[in-house]
Amino acid sequence: MKQPNANPAVQFLNTDSDAKLIACAQAILEAMSGNLNFPSPTPELPTVRDAVTTFAMAWADVTDGNPAMNVAKNAARKMLVRLLRQLAGHVQATAKGDTAIILSSGFSIHFPATRLIGPLPTHSDFMASMGFRRSEFYSNEMTAFSAH
Repeated sequence: MKQPNANPAVQFLNTDSDAKLIACAQAILEAMSGNLNFPSPTPELPTVRDAVTTFAMAWADVTDGNPAMNVAKNAARKMLVRLLRQLAGHVQATAKGDTAIILSSGFSIHFPATRLIGPLPTHSDFMASMGFRRSEFYSNEMTAFSAH
């Protein structure tokens, strides 16, 4: 099903834990391997697989809290994230908004926000005054519907 603004979701690259990033990257590799929708992905899957292996090994080596090992792990994560972003870009360019093709890649779907609220109504009779305590104020009306 084609959605005009459907994209592969990549927000997990910055927010997921190391263990979850490894699991997600492995799931993406498994989904993309042999996938007819992506006959020659960029970057190549063996390159991404090597980055996942390097990161997983570096993550396993950080158990003793050695700062040098932590630096190596962070560098390996940065490389893996860069490659996964490139792969997501390839998926986006190939899928052209088709959610089924995006989902077949192992990436989840992200729909950019398109609904705008528009201008909020103004109130000509609004009044506010300082309260008795710091950071306190009083007003005659505190409703603004659909404001987030």
